[in-house]
Amino acid sequence: MEQGEALQLAVAFLAHSQRDDETPLAIEAERVRENNGLLIVAYNSVQYLASRDVRELLMDCWPILIDLARGDVRFGPLDERHLRRMSFDSEVSRAEVADLRGLTSLSTQSRDA
Repeated sequence: MEQGEALQLAVAFLAHSQRDDETPLAIEAERVRENNGLLIVAYNSVQYLASRDVRELLMDCWPILIDLARGDVRFGPLDERHLRRMSFDSEVSRAEVADLRGLTSLSTQSRDA
């Protein structure tokens, strides 16, 4: 599967998984990465992607993973959290986000938990 085709699959998967009562989400195209035959697709809130204001950053957006050989698509689980780090904005550390939000800890649970 070509990366462009896989990215379109990720967009459809994210739209299908989105509930009506959730903050609107969008793919963060500039953070799409390939690793070991997986396309790692980052996404976040539309508000964050438009403003890059860390107060709008959603921390529980586990990447969409697409197996390029088989075309399987899924959210990355907790045991693959190293893949999330590959798609996380290195300009903003988790500690900086916590400080800006006034939090003492950040959730590391998957969206599906």
